[in-house]
Amino acid sequence: MIPIRLSLKNFMSYGETPETLNFEGLHVACLSGENGNGKSALLDAITWALWGRTRIASQGVSEDDLIRLGAQDMEVLFEFELNGQRYKVTKKRKRGGGSEWHLAGWSGNDWISLSGTSQRETEKRLTQLLSMEYETFLNSAYLQQGRAEEFTRQTPDKRKQVLGQILGLERYDRLQELAREQVRDAKAQIQEIEGEINVLKLEANDLQRRKEQLQEVQASLERLREELAQKEREHAQLQTKLMELQTLATQVREQARTLAEQRADLQTRRAELAKVENQIEEMETILGQSEAIVRDYQSWQSMKQKADSLEPQIKAYYETSNEKLRLEAELAHEEQELRHSIDAKGREIEQLEKEIEQRNRLVAEIQNLNAWIESNKDVLVRYDQLVQLQQKLERQEEALQAECDAIKQLESDYNLARQDLQHQIASKRRELAQLQKSLDARNRILADIANLKQQLAQEEQLEAKFQEVRKALEEATEKYQMLKSQRDRLNQNIKEINEILPILQQAGASCPVCASELNEEKRARLVASQEAKSKQYAEELKSVLQQGTELKERKKQLEETQQHLEGQRRQLIEQKARLQELQEQQRQYATIEEEIQKAQTELADLEATEADDALRPLFSRLENAQELLQRLARFDILTARELVARRQAVEKKLDELRQQERENREVIEALQKQKEEYAKRAATLDSLQARLKDYHEVDAKLKQARDERNSLQQKLEKGDFGHPIRAKLTIAQSELARLKKVHEEYEQVKRQVEALEPARERFRLLESARAEIEPMRKERQRLNHLIAEKQKQVQDLEAEHAKKCLLLEQIEDVQRQCEAARLALDEVRQRSEERKLEEGQCAEAVRRAEMGALELRKKEAALKAWKERQSLYEHLDAAFGRKGVQALIIENTLPELEEEANEILRSLTDGKMQLRFEVVRPTKSKRSEIETLDIRITDDMGTRPYELFSGGEAFRISFAIRIALSRLLARRSGTRLQTLIMDEGFGSQDGKGRERLVEAIEAIKDDFEKILVITHMEDLKDAFAHRIEVTKDERGSHIHLV
Repeated sequence: MIPIRLSLKNFMSYGETPETLNFEGLHVACLSGENGNGKSALLDAITWALWGRTRIASQGVSEDDLIRLGAQDMEVLFEFELNGQRYKVTKKRKRGGGSEWHLAGWSGNDWISLSGTSQRETEKRLTQLLSMEYETFLNSAYLQQGRAEEFTRQTPDKRKQVLGQILGLERYDRLQELAREQVRDAKAQIQEIEGEINVLKLEANDLQRRKEQLQEVQASLERLREELAQKEREHAQLQTKLMELQTLATQVREQARTLAEQRADLQTRRAELAKVENQIEEMETILGQSEAIVRDYQSWQSMKQKADSLEPQIKAYYETSNEKLRLEAELAHEEQELRHSIDAKGREIEQLEKEIEQRNRLVAEIQNLNAWIESNKDVLVRYDQLVQLQQKLERQEEALQAECDAIKQLESDYNLARQDLQHQIASKRRELAQLQKSLDARNRILADIANLKQQLAQEEQLEAKFQEVRKALEEATEKYQMLKSQRDRLNQNIKEINEILPILQQAGASCPVCASELNEEKRARLVASQEAKSKQYAEELKSVLQQGTELKERKKQLEETQQHLEGQRRQLIEQKARLQELQEQQRQYATIEEEIQKAQTELADLEATEADDALRPLFSRLENAQELLQRLARFDILTARELVARRQAVEKKLDELRQQERENREVIEALQKQKEEYAKRAATLDSLQARLKDYHEVDAKLKQARDERNSLQQKLEKGDFGHPIRAKLTIAQSELARLKKVHEEYEQVKRQVEALEPARERFRLLESARAEIEPMRKERQRLNHLIAEKQKQVQDLEAEHAKKCLLLEQIEDVQRQCEAARLALDEVRQRSEERKLEEGQCAEAVRRAEMGALELRKKEAALKAWKERQSLYEHLDAAFGRKGVQALIIENTLPELEEEANEILRSLTDGKMQLRFEVVRPTKSKRSEIETLDIRITDDMGTRPYELFSGGEAFRISFAIRIALSRLLARRSGTRLQTLIMDEGFGSQDGKGRERLVEAIEAIKDDFEKILVITHMEDLKDAFAHRIEVTKDERGSHIHLV
């Protein structure tokens, strides 16, 4: 992958305006700038665009934190070339929201989208295209800050672990853990299956006894079936007889109901006969009074006709009466309306009189306002004069304030400069104190190294004793496991005998081996034999338990001794690691005395500057010194005391001016209020004058209203209103007097009609009796005949009912017999059901035993398969472990890595150095070897460990190994390493060492299409033909190609 162009917007320290870095034309370039300017952010932008990951994101920081503070979105565009094809990746993100990720390829004319249907698919396509994961890129093409020596600075014991991480061997650790999980699962399954096999063996041994028990239950069940059939027949006979009697009882109840209905019907007919006879008697009485009834009815008809003839005149009487009332109401309404009009005119007169009073008050108020306005005309002139004066004072204040701010800024810059100087002095003092502590620490380290070397002299003796205790513990553990197995076997034998003995002690028991019947003699011999075996097994078990207790105590003592020795061994290992660490620390303190002398000189220079009161020397130390000195020259100030005095004089003038402003402002505010009051009263005067015009007709209106009220009052007093209504009312009164006599005659006739009203009802009853008397007599005759027939039917039913009741007296005896037969039948059925249940249980027990034998064979086969599975995954556990495939990969990788590293190291040292990896080394006793990963360096002085070389030499070695690892990783990932990015790492090199590193980069540059070196060291910037300078201001970071 060869970078072509990178564009950033709002990414980390880069601002809203996109910054673009063009890599075309660059081969070896230096990326420089102050720390924090955004150099490493350029490489983070590349990894974020390609893999969606950055260095800080891997530390738990969210993607939103990559967006520049104050911005809402960010965007990175990265173009690169891969295998001769040009590609473009665009990645965007909004704060707290969605992201976009696009991949495109250049067709020669236009960009063609290669993005997936989702961001996950696009990420997958990018990874396939690059043939490299993010971690592989970091460990090969991108040498990050502080990671160049990540491999070599580890102890030899940990180098293999670091190398494995760089080579991506963690996947084998994951595979090993998966294999161990499978082993644990297999062990759990084996333990579970073995428990199930033990249970199935017990069930299979009990099969014959279960079959005999099933046969006995089946024979007993057959006998119960025969008895049940006999009981069912007896119960059925009694049940039939009972049902016949119950049918008879039903018939008796039905007959009794019919008899009751017939009796009720007879009673009803008799009641009907009595009612008919009463009606006939009433009709005969009415027919005897027929003459009087007819005479009264004719009188009623005569009076009714007379009343009907008077109805039209009565109707006219009521209509005339209503008309009279209506006319009287209308006349009263007109009188009321006239009175309301008089009252309204009175209210109008009162209102007009009030308006005249308001007009007089308004005239007086206008006169007062005119007098006030005339006396306050000079307020406006005074207000304008004072406003002009206030504006002049404000301009003077602005000028003084600007001068004061400039002086204060200089004073602030002076204070900041002094604070910075004081911070430098304090920092330098802390640095000096820290260097002194480092010097003390180096002396302590030398003492600790001597002490640790003396303690490590006992290592061989401790190792021999540890091996001796471990061997004894292994022998004791093996013997304890044998005793444990023997104990389990004896317990199982005793358990089996205890299960067989109760069965053998029963009369008629069968042989537990061949299932044949045993006579009493054989059964007694077999019982005695089993009891003797049980006793023998118990004695053996007691002996085994005693030996196990003694061996367990011995094992515990050995384990405690081993733990104690292991603790001592760990202490020795820690002491060896501590010794190597102390030796490394000792090398780091090699130049401590020179650093102390240099720090003391710098501190003296800083303290001298602090003691001087002059401003120019202090400002000259700052970055913006030119600007500060120019501002200082404007005021002709040389010392800090002059600066403070000048600031105090300006502040005094400014306070006096502000006091004058405040006084003038108070007068203006008072005049402003008077001006506002003047305008307010002038507006009020205009408003009052406009209102005065509304009152010029009020006198004429008052006179007119008074005349109209007097006219209406005279009409009311004379009754001069409602003349048409009065004429109609006179006519209605005369007509009403005429109809009053007719009304009195009508009321008298109406009372006579009401008195004769019962005669009409009696005449109706007479006519009805004449029409119905003969039919009623015939109905009486019919009812007499029907009653005689009903009496005969009731007597016949009573005789038959008494006969059937005699037959029902035996039903209770039959019910008792039937219930007894049912109880006997239920008892037999219950015993039969119990036997059936027992038969089912026995059959289920036989089936379980037979299935258990079949399941036993399946479980034994499954047990064998799980044991084979356990063995397979135990082998895989060992194969995937650190001593298996991982060790093989590292052993195969080291020769290739060694060859690559030596090629680079020879270029860095003019062929004076060569390295070699050693994976094993003999112990001090020379009797065995231990695994390690030592780096042995050969130079003019001989062959020495890497840890004995100084900082500059050690970094050259680390650099050679790191570049070699990068090449190796790229080849392993299936892609070429065409770009190398080096982020820092030159601080520990001296001048000559840095020159050699630059030469080494020149030597390997033909192996890469692009080499980008990131540094902030000034003397390295000019060593490269091309430099990418990164600066930063308030708008963000900026890229400049130099």
